[in-house]
Amino acid sequence: MTTPAGHLFRQVYAALRGFGTRATQSIHFRLRTAVLMSLVVLLFTSIQTAAQTTSPNAATAAISDAAKQGFPLNAGTNVAGNVSVEAVLIPPKISKRVLGGVVGRDYAVIALTISNRSSDSSLIVHNIFIDYTNWGMSGASNGSCSPTTNAAQVPWQASSNPCQVSSVESRIVRGQLLDRQPWTSRNWIIRALQGLGSIATAYEFTLSGQHAIQSIGAFTGQGEPAVEMFWPDATIGQMNRISDLGFQVNKVIPKESSDVVVAFFPIDRFLTPGLRKLFLSSPALFFATDALVLDQTARKKAEAFVGPIFGNNKDTEKTFVNELATGSLSSENQKIHQFLQKLSLNNVHITVGGAMTVDVNDLPPIVNSVDFTLPDGKKLSDVLGSAGTVNAVIGGSFLAGGQVAIVEAQDLGISGVTAVQDQSTDKQLYFKFTLSKAIPTTQQQLTFTVTKKNAQGVTIQSPGFVYKLKQ
Repeated sequence: MTTPAGHLFRQVYAALRGFGTRATQSIHFRLRTAVLMSLVVLLFTSIQTAAQTTSPNAATAAISDAAKQGFPLNAGTNVAGNVSVEAVLIPPKISKRVLGGVVGRDYAVIALTISNRSSDSSLIVHNIFIDYTNWGMSGASNGSCSPTTNAAQVPWQASSNPCQVSSVESRIVRGQLLDRQPWTSRNWIIRALQGLGSIATAYEFTLSGQHAIQSIGAFTGQGEPAVEMFWPDATIGQMNRISDLGFQVNKVIPKESSDVVVAFFPIDRFLTPGLRKLFLSSPALFFATDALVLDQTARKKAEAFVGPIFGNNKDTEKTFVNELATGSLSSENQKIHQFLQKLSLNNVHITVGGAMTVDVNDLPPIVNSVDFTLPDGKKLSDVLGSAGTVNAVIGGSFLAGGQVAIVEAQDLGISGVTAVQDQSTDKQLYFKFTLSKAIPTTQQQLTFTVTKKNAQGVTIQSPGFVYKLKQ
């Protein structure tokens, strides 16, 4: 039974077999050889699975699936306390498939889920970096991880920290993948077929048989396009994922929302060539570092690194394994174990830096409630029915630094309305006032307002909040 590939093979071979005169036989032989080798490569090269979906939701799902197969990392944030970060290292073999071979080979890819629980402000992500000060292979010594520039002396300059590695911007990573795109296995084979078809078409005038010319037409018109359609370009979907999810400065995380951001850290920045090769083949060894000794398969890969730790002495290594299994390490083996633990990437910390987009000082205070603090056994009518000091708290938003006013104060003999700032927050404003006389029982309500000043000294006032005295 003849397969389509075999039929195409014979057609191309028959077309090229009748090429030209003896003077051009050498050239034609090389052309035939090139075509045959390209077809052989095409037929026996493993076809890559393409990811053509370009929607952000599909891209997020792909990254989330990859992250589930990754390694959790420490993460922190230097923004407000209501922003949290979860980070996971995506294994190189997964990132190669999802984000491209050049990305999986050159970068440690970390997916971060950044959650902004603030109900008032959005978060602008300024930077993402890893800090490996406490990592055993950081090369850090006392004081070497501090910025060298004295900001107090040179206030218009800022210096980086030698032990902090920033994520590469997604636009750079995408450009790297775009530059590599023409030379992926799929693309250079397709281009070779296109080039050979063009050359064969150019030599049609040397052919004597009509079937040969028709065969070349079939190859260029149907065969090559069919191969191109059957083997789509996976880098298109990969570049879209990088554009949708890759780290870019000033990315906005909306309030009460979360998003996935993928950070890219150059492996060559913190791993030497031998360790880089080990990391790409088995990244788990850099987290569970005891496995460097316990896992025999891994031990063979890491022999050049682990052997010197034990003085290349198998008996010493065997003793260490036995003591580690029993949980009773000698003082010497404890030092070795501590050293192995310091090699773990669990000592690397990931930090997200940013700022909240809303300046709360520019927003008018919002008053949602007023609650009076009542002494034990007293009712509100008892407190307001006699002269004295009254304590209360206003609940709302953007209340920090606010001052309280009571609209009916002058008529009711209310004075000394003062905010208690050391107890107050952005959500609660404690205050007190003094009654010079009892509030009449005919008084139906009290109206509260909060005012504050922004950075420019402009006074901003809340709408009045009416508290009903007769419920």
